[in-house]
Amino acid sequence: MSRLATYETEIVLPVRPKPDPRTGILNIPKGSLSLDILRLALEKTARDHGGTVFSGPEAFYSDCEGRRHPALFSLHTADFARGIGINIAPDGRLTFAYDATSSTRSLLESSTPSRRLLSVSAKKSPTTTRSSQ
Repeated sequence: MSRLATYETEIVLPVRPKPDPRTGILNIPKGSLSLDILRLALEKTARDHGGTVFSGPEAFYSDCEGRRHPALFSLHTADFARGIGINIAPDGRLTFAYDATSSTRSLLESSTPSRRLLSVSAKKSPTTTRSSQ
């Protein structure tokens, strides 16, 4: 059974990506400085952890049952093989999503700084979804 968890940060971006009407995939506005900075930060994190950042149609995180969940960006590393989805909430807050039933959970909640991939101020969203399909 999957338990999808979303964490909202204190980071609020002035950009609101809009979904493509045909595919539903969020479009990254061209020339958006805040999203360019976010991408650079994600790419640096990926390099530091031997991972990859995806955006557009390739951006997703998976649950423990193999279902893909789309995201604005996603970060995949050896420790986070199913990925972490990075999205922007309607109010502009940067959010991170992942399947909390995977081994990723212990890494996200780790108190060891070298193992903590997400070092932003984050709080667990009250809307954690459980899926048993």
